Amino acid sequence: MQLRSKLDCKSRKNYSMKTRIQLAIASLIYLTIGCKSDSNYEAKNMLTKSLVSTYIKSIDSQGMIQISQSSYGPVNRDCLTEILNKYKFEIPFEETFQAQETDTIAWSKEFFSNDSVKILSSRERSSISRDIAPFDGETLDKTFYVISKPIFSKDQNFAILKKYFFCGGRCGQGSVLVYKKKGNGWVLQEDICPIVS
Repeated sequence: MQLRSKLDCKSRKNYSMKTRIQLAIASLIYLTIGCKSDSNYEAKNMLTKSLVSTYIKSIDSQGMIQISQSSYGPVNRDCLTEILNKYKFEIPFEETFQAQETDTIAWSKEFFSNDSVKILSSRERSSISRDIAPFDGETLDKTFYVISKPIFSKDQNFAILKKYFFCGGRCGQGSVLVYKKKGNGWVLQEDICPIVS
């Protein structure tokens, strides 16, 4: 009886030690993955800031540039297929397309280094959309841009940005921009899939 009691005690200690080791390993794996995804998130944010900065600089504006807080809808299937194939993005089409449809990014000032950028809330955007008459040149402060969350190629050397310029009840235009990374910046490769209202 006493021998059995000693064996039970010893096996409980072994079990307890095994459990502790397994928990320690699981914790290390969790922390490693968490840190890696944080660094991926930061790297993607830096790429996004750089790309958006390039786009903002391309806008010929004498005053405040208004950007909608909510992002633009998905690039249509045909356009996205053409771009992904032409520029060898090497990312899964369906996953990329569906991710755009559920995109809930809210642009904030942190993405824009330009001081002349104003982020419009949904309420401000709706107010402008409702109040604006057809574009007459006098309503430049009632215009705004809507841009999508960027889609980056697997190697992050190419990016897709969908943009739309709203300038009135029957005035607006947009397209899909394809950029190529060059040094620390981005160079516009193509402006395709036009949208006109």
